[in-house]
Amino acid sequence: TLKNFIISLFVMFPSRVSIAIITASLFWSVVYSADCQSQKTETACAALDGCQWFNSQCKCATDVKIDYIFAVDVSGSIGPSGFNQEKQFLTDFVQQGLAGDARVGWIFFSTKVDTTHVTLRNWTTSELVSFVSAIKYPGGRTDTGGALKAVLHEYDLHGSDERQKVLILITDGQPCPASAWSCPVDVCGYSYDLKTENIRTVIL
Repeated sequence: TLKNFIISLFVMFPSRVSIAIITASLFWSVVYSADCQSQKTETACAALDGCQWFNSQCKCATDVKIDYIFAVDVSGSIGPSGFNQEKQFLTDFVQQGLAGDARVGWIFFSTKVDTTHVTLRNWTTSELVSFVSAIKYPGGRTDTGGALKAVLHEYDLHGSDERQKVLILITDGQPCPASAWSCPVDVCGYSYDLKTENIRTVIL
């Protein structure tokens, strides 16, 4: 699957390669807008590189403004080495992978879900780099479900139908909240809600 392909590249190659893969999976940039606008069905739109079906219209992907929420696993199972890899990836991504009009929100999850910076807003590149540099590693359990609830809540409050909603979930794939009797806990039920709300999800 595309998810497994992205994961394998993220593990095998430098973070800049992963950024290019994620960016390409979200939108392709070289196409004339008129070519996209002439497509009347989602299937026809998807067949053209650089076009994206959005709000029942075929648009040039670069014309679609994007909101990103980064949900970052900072639980104990990530480990110090994995945490440093997360930060390096995020540093590279915010420097190279974001359009200037993108809005960004942040969620950090371990035993607790930190939504202090979840509100979508515009950031400068220097603000983002400084922010990522200051991310702390608390360790603890892995409340993936709580993080996904927070993503859905933020997009419900501040998302816009005129902007593409994107979730970048960085995790080791082992949901294990403090309330769980056994782990991992199944969080696949959230996929329906994410799809219903038109939130495009990339999992690393």
